[in-house]
Amino acid sequence: MPQKSSSVALMSTNPSGFVGSMARYESLVIAANEIMAQQTGHSFRTVSLAMPLRRLRLFPRKISTVVHHLWIKSKMQMVRQQSERELLHILDGSHAYALDATHGKSVCTVHDLIPWHQMHGRFASRPPGRFARCIIHQSTTALKSCSRLIAVSHCTAADLQHEFGIPNTGISVVNPALSPDFMSSMNQDIAAPGPPPRPFILHLGNNAFYKNRTGVLRIFAQTKGPPDLELIMAGPPPTTEIQSLAAELKIQPRVRFIHDPSEMEVRSLYHRAVLLLFPSLYEGWGWPPLEAMASGCPVVCSNAASLPEVAGDAALTAPTDDIPGLAILCQRVLTDPILRQNMIAKGRQHATQFTVKRMAEGLSHAYTKSAM
Repeated sequence: MPQKSSSVALMSTNPSGFVGSMARYESLVIAANEIMAQQTGHSFRTVSLAMPLRRLRLFPRKISTVVHHLWIKSKMQMVRQQSERELLHILDGSHAYALDATHGKSVCTVHDLIPWHQMHGRFASRPPGRFARCIIHQSTTALKSCSRLIAVSHCTAADLQHEFGIPNTGISVVNPALSPDFMSSMNQDIAAPGPPPRPFILHLGNNAFYKNRTGVLRIFAQTKGPPDLELIMAGPPPTTEIQSLAAELKIQPRVRFIHDPSEMEVRSLYHRAVLLLFPSLYEGWGWPPLEAMASGCPVVCSNAASLPEVAGDAALTAPTDDIPGLAILCQRVLTDPILRQNMIAKGRQHATQFTVKRMAEGLSHAYTKSAM
C-alpha cells in the first residue's frame, strides 16, 4: 500500500440496474478501494457516467447504443471540471474515449481487445459497424494518453504492447479477485431443493462468438459418459444456430438451457456439476473457471488467451479447435475418481490466491505509479 494519501474517482460506465461482468468488476474495485482506505489516507468516490438502464430502455434498440456513448462522453466532461485534483480510474477501457477532452492524471482498466481484433478481421465473426469502429478507434487512441493502464491479465498486457506499442513499464497487471461470496463458501455444498439431479456438464456464458457455445455442443456430442449425462448451458436464451446444431448432433434431448440464472443459482450449478466445460476462443479474464474451482467443480477449458493464467495447472486444457481432445479430457474427469479428487483439491487451492486484498495491493501500486 502507498504511504502517501491518494484521492481516486472511480468512473463507472455500467448502467445502473445492469448485471454482468462489468458490474461485478466495479463492485470488486470498490471493495479493494475500501481496503486501501482502511489502511492508508486513501480516499475514493464512485461516479456513474452511464444513463440508468430504465431510461436507456426508453430509446429504440438501434439508437440506444449511440445514446449510451454520447451520454457518457458528455457526463465525463462535466465530471472532469469538478475533479482536477483526483486521479480518474476508468473501469472499462472500451469507454476510454471519454478521456479525450480531459487533462490530468488518469488510469484505465483494459479487460480485452476483442473489438479491436474483430475490427481487424482476426476472428471469424461479423465485423463491427461504422459507429462501433469509431468508438473503438477513439478509445484505443485515448488509451495511449493515460498515465497508466491496468490490464486484467498478462495476455491483455501483451496485446496492448503488441498492438499499440505501449511499453511494459506503463502497464500494471492486476488480476480481478474472486467474489467474496465464493471465497466464504469455498468448502460448503450449496444444493438445490428436490431430488438429486442427473449428472451434468456445465457451461456458463453468453452468445458472443468468443464464448464458443457451438464448440461446447460439439465437445459434448463426442464425450462418452453415462447415458443420463446432460449438458446444462447457463446464460441468455440460445440462438437459432445453437438450437439447430443441437438437433443436428442428435443431443437435443440431453441439452438444457437455463436462462439468465441468478448468482445463487449459478453457485448451486457449480457445486452440482460434474465439471465445467469452458472452451472459449478468447478471454481477457475468465471468472467461471475460478468460480468453479472455488466451488469444488473440476474444469476442462481451452488454452486460449488468458485462460492458462486463470486456470494455472488446476484445470485440464487443450487447444480450442481440438474437439476430440477436449472431449477426451471430459471423459477422464468423468471416469477417473482419483484425477477428479486431485483436480478439486488443486482447484480450491489455486482459487484462494485471487482475493480482494491482493487486488487492492495491485491497484494501490498502479495508482502510485500513475502519480509519478
